Amino acid sequence: MELQRHPDSKVILRDADGAAVYLDSLENFTADNGAALPAPDGLPAGCVDWVYKDSLLRATVGGAAEAVPGAWAAGDDILARADAIAAAKATREAGPTLTLEELAEQVRGDINRWRDEAISAPLAHGGHTWDMGETSRRNIADAVTAINAGIDLPADFKWRDADNADRQMTSAGMIALGGAVLARVNTAYTTSWTLKDSIQPILDGDKTEAKKRAALNAIAWPEE
Repeated sequence: MELQRHPDSKVILRDADGAAVYLDSLENFTADNGAALPAPDGLPAGCVDWVYKDSLLRATVGGAAEAVPGAWAAGDDILARADAIAAAKATREAGPTLTLEELAEQVRGDINRWRDEAISAPLAHGGHTWDMGETSRRNIADAVTAINAGIDLPADFKWRDADNADRQMTSAGMIALGGAVLARVNTAYTTSWTLKDSIQPILDGDKTEAKKRAALNAIAWPEE
């Protein structure tokens, strides 16, 4: 193992193969280590570029390298805790852990997003694929409303599909398309309600917190 204080104010911990297992600023190292990087025993004055390995300190000052032999207890302790320091960095960068309630609320938000994506996905119907964005759904609903109100469709009435091809549509065809949209929306909302209803029993259950988190994270939108 090797501990380096880089001249760019970085701390680097390397394993026996020379691979960096930790690299971060002096400030972040203080947070991850729980204490600031101490100065090694025998460090030349003003030195900000040094490496400690195998009870030997190699310091560089003004471009000249100087070896300072001898075990350094604080350095050996840091090297012994290299994995823990790296884990502390990973935890810090991951951000604060959500509470179970916060995680549940996040999953509810995911379900809403999945629902909206399912509704807005192109719809295969009547041998064609149709846009299902909010504007397209509203336009279809408006056309169906007009038909049901007794308004005749214009002659040679067409509706553009998701491939930008104009398709001849009858009143019955538009009503059927509107029905398919309604079924899509109803199915998506029903699925979202089912998924949301599974959240509270997980929170109220007697499993460990870790298993509750795993169960919440396992909630997913079913594949079609």
